[in-house]
Amino acid sequence: MPKVDERKEATLRREIRLELGLNPLISSRELQEKLQRRLNHPVDRHFILKLVHKINVQVQFEGDNIELRGRVNQIRERTGAMIERLLKIAFWQWEYLQDGVSMPSNMEAIMAMQTIMKMDVAIFEAESNSGLFKRTVGNPEEYVRALVNPEAKRVIAGVLKTWGMPSTDYANQDKRAS
Repeated sequence: MPKVDERKEATLRREIRLELGLNPLISSRELQEKLQRRLNHPVDRHFILKLVHKINVQVQFEGDNIELRGRVNQIRERTGAMIERLLKIAFWQWEYLQDGVSMPSNMEAIMAMQTIMKMDVAIFEAESNSGLFKRTVGNPEEYVRALVNPEAKRVIAGVLKTWGMPSTDYANQDKRAS
């Protein structure tokens, strides 16, 4: 079999990764048919299987050797593009029609906002768990006391009391400390 151009092989590998990502249990014949339709030229099934093996070896190697922070950065970059698209849905404007983003319904906009929040929280947790942030050990009550003024503390305590939640009496704590 003749040597395949590296650019063509890279394109084929990218297409195979995409198909495997969409359907990890796809058969080799089905994969061959989809690739031939997408690329508009015949592709040898045995060559596809060879590339699938290379892809699996590469994925295994990356999984064993990639640094956690690097992986979190990859996730952040990938989700950035998704969040950008979701922001266009959540806060739609007429000029987005040129980008192919049709006017969403209210429910679609709300779902986009919820998805953005969930993605942000998931990325934050991943960054936090990977040690990207420096944590300072301290007393959370000290932070509350330093950040919230006495009037806001009284309002917060009133809301907590209304909700029936137990709370320490932050509103009167400053007076006792003085």
